[in-house]
Amino acid sequence: NAGHKGDPGEIGPAGPIGLPGPLGPAGLKGEKGIQGFPGVGEDGPPGPPGLIGPPGLPGVPGAEGEVGDPGEPGLQGHPGDQGPQGHKGAVGPPGPFGPPGPPGESAVTLRCAFTSVKTTSQDSGYHTAVLSFDRVITDANSHFEKGKFTAPVDGYYVFMFHIMFASEDKGGKVDLMKEGFIQTSVLNPQGGTESQGYAGNSAILQVNQGSQVWLQFKGNVYSDYTLITSFTGFLIREGH
Repeated sequence: NAGHKGDPGEIGPAGPIGLPGPLGPAGLKGEKGIQGFPGVGEDGPPGPPGLIGPPGLPGVPGAEGEVGDPGEPGLQGHPGDQGPQGHKGAVGPPGPFGPPGPPGESAVTLRCAFTSVKTTSQDSGYHTAVLSFDRVITDANSHFEKGKFTAPVDGYYVFMFHIMFASEDKGGKVDLMKEGFIQTSVLNPQGGTESQGYAGNSAILQVNQGSQVWLQFKGNVYSDYTLITSFTGFLIREGH
């Protein structure tokens, strides 16, 4: 009969390593290990810049920010094109009076004036004639002669005449003449009534140097010591 099993003996020394066995099948993927502690070491040198990536997509607009402080004025721009004419504004108030101007020159530098009267009556018959004046009261610089005035300079002259018609006159007429042309006239207001008629007229004429002005009449003009028939003229402005 077999006896009882004895106690295991002591482990013997390891035998020599055997030859590698054939490669076994791949094992299943193990679970992710726990992150290890950061390694300790000095930072390495910076790497070279990477290539520029493609532009990113536009981002969503952000919220409107607060109004910033006004900036400094910019440089003046070029003048713009002229705009259309605006509506006419209301008339403004009168401005203040300006300072007095320098003294002006006299409008008339030449003295020229005459007044002549008749002391006797004159009848022209059926024709016209120059009305004569036998007494000259004033003739500055002697420009009135034989019933006619001769202009010493180009200018504007005033002429006035007053006529008394005789009671025998049937409808007399007196004309102010310049170089042969009638400028103005008077008619006997009492013609045909056997009463004396009195009439007068005046005119401002532009007369050229050397031109003549006189009174032409037809009829019967009365005058006597009362000197009631007269002819006057004077220069008011030289030039054209």
